Amino acid sequence: MEEGALLPGGNLILVALAVLVVFGWTDRVLARLHMTPAQALAWLGALLAGSFVNVTVVPRGPELVVNVGGGLVPLALGVWVYWHADTPWERSHVWLAALASGAAVWGAERILLVGPAAGSTVSVATAAVLAAIVGYAFGRSRRAAFVGGSAGVVVAGLLRYAELVAMGIPGRTWLGGGGAFDAAVIGGVLAMALADVLGELRERWPPGRR
Repeated sequence: MEEGALLPGGNLILVALAVLVVFGWTDRVLARLHMTPAQALAWLGALLAGSFVNVTVVPRGPELVVNVGGGLVPLALGVWVYWHADTPWERSHVWLAALASGAAVWGAERILLVGPAAGSTVSVATAAVLAAIVGYAFGRSRRAAFVGGSAGVVVAGLLRYAELVAMGIPGRTWLGGGGAFDAAVIGGVLAMALADVLGELRERWPPGRR
């Protein structure tokens, strides 16, 4: 898989989620996210359409290319969740989850030589699962977990680019493109699903045993 090539995984997941939203099969989840179906479709459309748009931000030295759907939209969604957070606690955990998730993915790339830049479906899956778990662990709420799982992959790309700049190594960082787009989408969905399932279990667990 080339660094700039898109796997079908992320796009197919977005289309499937859009279908679920249109037919009203995600109303309960959206209600817990404090998001209307129209808002959900708008964000899904932005992710999908933006996945085909790449912008060269830094053309010289260590080159930085940003995919709109996989790089800018997850960060914009993080800002949106931040401003619509119910409590200061959730507001603080939105970016904490993203930073922790990004550091975990970047660290795994350094240690295990995996991650979206490694160029294999296994590495994409590893990055997505790691981002989802850490995103939920630090985000805890469903919205913060989703931002942590998706924006965390973007943060890992920023850390990777900062490493190239600091070391003066020429190269290209594809922020949110290629496998990173799939990892961001899958990581966000997995983190939200993890928060939803464990949140349901916590709510049903007897108060004395929580």
